[in-house]
Amino acid sequence: LIGTLISKIKEPSVAGLLMSKTGKASEKKVKLVINEDSFINTIPENMHKDEFCSILGNLIENSLDELAGRTDGLIEVGIFQDENEINITVYDNGKGISEAVQTKIFEKGHSTKGAGRGFGLYIIKEIVDAYQGQIRIWCASGTIISVTFPIRQEKIK
Repeated sequence: LIGTLISKIKEPSVAGLLMSKTGKASEKKVKLVINEDSFINTIPENMHKDEFCSILGNLIENSLDELAGRTDGLIEVGIFQDENEINITVYDNGKGISEAVQTKIFEKGHSTKGAGRGFGLYIIKEIVDAYQGQIRIWCASGTIISVTFPIRQEKIK
């Protein structure tokens, strides 16, 4: 893991976050894997690294919550960058998100996990919208959430 992070994840805050989340997953008996093809040299222009890490961290935390108590929990994280865009993909082998819930999960305060929650995906959506990104969700055998940003884009909010 350390070798992959050093050689492929060039943004130190992102590498540190991935190390931290991998340790947390291990404590919860969930296997967190970084896709071996992951690569990031820099975050999108004008985006603060805390915003990028907030997206990545919230997606991983949601997957950890989904897999709590399971003995076969798996999360796979991929971060892919080319000359035009950066893509964050987080997969978990949980039960998935129903279509009815998918229409509400980005609303402020909406949660299936109880009171005082429901802000993580709302924050992600706010950041994605501010940088003209896209969020896609697939739920077949688990959940895949993919967030894509253009590399060169000005923040509009």
